[in-house]
Amino acid sequence: MFHAGDICWCRAVVCNAGDTPLDGYPLFVILDVYGSLYWAPSFNTTFDHYLALYSSFPPGSTVVEVLPSFPWPDNTGTASGLLWYGALTNPEITDIFGDFDVVTFGWETD
Repeated sequence: MFHAGDICWCRAVVCNAGDTPLDGYPLFVILDVYGSLYWAPSFNTTFDHYLALYSSFPPGSTVVEVLPSFPWPDNTGTASGLLWYGALTNPEITDIFGDFDVVTFGWETD
């Protein structure tokens, strides 16, 4: 749960344990606000992904900044049970490649 003034951010980490780059594998990150889905990087409601920004994931870890650091604002009301999803798909966008990650979060007025 976030409170006013807390420093927040969102980063996705792609861990390529292989010996060769993953070329053309779209990374998607979704914000689920009570069933309304917003796709990063543009945060619109139409499928979107990071392929244009990260066309290849080399061996090792690649950090993708989904949201830069910012202080949580005042007067945001209260919300809980919101979800961030993140995963890599195969180039055909027909299957998840690797592990799928989900984070639950919320905020409350002090």
